[in-house]
Parts: sequence; structure tokens; C-alpha cells
Amino acid sequence: MKLFPSLLAADPLTIGEQIKSLEPYCDGFHIDVMDDHFVSNIGFGPSFFNAVRANTKTSLTVHLMVEEPEKWIDRLALDPPDRFVFHWEATGKTRAKSLVNKIRDKGWNVGLAIKPLTSVSEIEGMLSEVDLVVLMGVEPGFSGQQFIDNVAYKISELDSLRKKLDLSFVIAVDGGVNKSNIADLLRLGAGFFPVGSAVFESPNFVEALEELYAVEERIVG
Repeated sequence: MKLFPSLLAADPLTIGEQIKSLEPYCDGFHIDVMDDHFVSNIGFGPSFFNAVRANTKTSLTVHLMVEEPEKWIDRLALDPPDRFVFHWEATGKTRAKSLVNKIRDKGWNVGLAIKPLTSVSEIEGMLSEVDLVVLMGVEPGFSGQQFIDNVAYKISELDSLRKKLDLSFVIAVDGGVNKSNIADLLRLGAGFFPVGSAVFESPNFVEALEELYAVEERIVG
């Protein structure tokens, strides 16, 4: 299991300090970019992302909740292990395939995200081309929402396709993940979790992360 604190939920006045305090204890950080068109909110811009990239050695995931993710390719200073995640709903099949090629040319990992109401069958033809499939557990745009229960079925559906097609993409769940549901999501086949409120609304960020990691230890044990 990999956990990535989602900086959208962090305190913007002390975000640098929070990154430094969490960096030794997590697998990386998750950064949302929003354009107030694809979703009704504005998230971090390229200058913020690039500043984080320049000041941390850990892995980063950038989640493009924007109408034209192609325009961000040359604006972001990702390192080769980082993940560039875009939305199927923003691109459709033709643009998605072209965008994957551009991301690969940069040496980055490719992530494809879908909203809660988008069916897994829509992206089946893309599964062999991506490293990460991100299932939104909430309607994208805002931190702190409750997990939409029927998204759990999509994890099982994706896991079955992964086995049937003999693929190795990782299943991520973004939104509404916390210590009360992460065990079930793990058992269904997910293994990558951006976590926002579950960490940043806790009085002790590190302890909150450790509690989430401990869930996997109990399952394996």
C-alpha cells in the first residue's frame, strides 16, 4: 500500500512545514490542479507544483482536473518517477492516446482518472497503456467529502480486468479514504491512496499516517 498526503487539504499558510514533517513517513505527495472549468474549484498551479518538486526528494503525483491537460505537459517539472494523472472525461479516447504518448516521451508515469459515474468499461481499451488508474471516491473538486459506496464495486471490476488481461497497472482511490474504509478498499484490490482530510484534519499528521499504514499490516498479518 502506498499513501500520498493530498496537499489540497493542508493548511496553505504552513504547507512547507507540513511537507517537511510528513516526507519521511509517506510514499510521496498528491497535488491537485484545477481550472474552475472541469471542476468548480481552483487548485494549485504550475509554480506551486514546481516549487514542491524542487524542495522535496520524494515522489509526486499531479492530478489534472482540467479541460485541457495537454497544455500542462511543458509547464510541470516532474521527475521520471512522478505520475501525471489526467481525466478520461476531459479527453476521450483519441486525445487520451495522444496524451499518453506525450507523457511517455517525458519519461513520466501515466495515470488515468475517472469520476464516480463513469463506468470502467469506458476505459477498458486504455488499461494496457497506463501505470495507474484513479477511481474518484467522491465528485472531484473539493476535499473532505464522504466516500461514494458504489465506487467499491468498480475496484473489484478493475481488479478482475487486471487479472484477466494480465496487466500490472495500480488501482488508486482518491477521495473519502480514511481508517474506517481503507481495509475494505485494500481487500478489493486498490493499493494507492491520496489521503487528505484523514491526515490533515488530525491533530497529529504523522500518527494519522501511521494508523493508516497499520491497517495493511493487520490485514497481511
